[in-house]
Amino acid sequence: METKSILNLKGGVAKTTTGVNIAKGLANKGFKTLIIDTDMQANATSIFLEEERTKDDYKGFAELLVDEKLEDVEEYIYNVGENLDMIGSSLAVAESEMKIRSSFNRNSSNIVKKVLKKLDSKYDYCIIDCAPTINLITLNIIIASDEIIIPIKIDKFALEGYRTTLKNINQIVDDYELDTELTVLYTMVNRNNIDKQIIQNISGNRFETTIRHQAKPVTESALKNEVLIDSSKSSKVKEDYQKLIDEIIARG
Repeated sequence: METKSILNLKGGVAKTTTGVNIAKGLANKGFKTLIIDTDMQANATSIFLEEERTKDDYKGFAELLVDEKLEDVEEYIYNVGENLDMIGSSLAVAESEMKIRSSFNRNSSNIVKKVLKKLDSKYDYCIIDCAPTINLITLNIIIASDEIIIPIKIDKFALEGYRTTLKNINQIVDDYELDTELTVLYTMVNRNNIDKQIIQNISGNRFETTIRHQAKPVTESALKNEVLIDSSKSSKVKEDYQKLIDEIIARG
């Protein structure tokens, strides 16, 4: 199973939009895919598990984090479509993070890695939607990931957020001697020479595909709790995400 996590410490860079479209796109291509929402805002969860998350017996990432036995990971997994399963999130993630931070009887930085090891043979891909913060959960995710995808938009504040994100991830990668790959994805790109020049001048590993700025189809899909690439309407940004999925598959 290939684990790819979507992380940026700056909000408003299409992080969740990117995560859900990658996960659904891979599933649509026939790959067994697990999406994990670790952000307590639960935006990805609201798309796929709108009804389930309101039920009394709902269990998600928050409950999974504090399950020290981990005897049955399956009880936290919901099927949300053909080839697509999900571990959802909730506001309780913040409380769970505090609990594992104060736990003395377990390796609290390897919880997510242990969970994914149990699921390794079941899925082709795991896509993790991360919160825009660095904490013990983020550390868990970076340790468990094969690749960190960093979505950034072309503006001053987003580029500063990218540099901060990159610095923090690299510190963890170095400290834990990880082989995690870091890849930039440019999102909300305007098709003008200024954005093109900025992209060309930023060094580092990046996707060839860029996601253009086209607010209307993204907003319409969000209001319908619909994944953009499943929209019946055609749009340039939908085409971009489809190209991104093809590039991810081609990269292996």
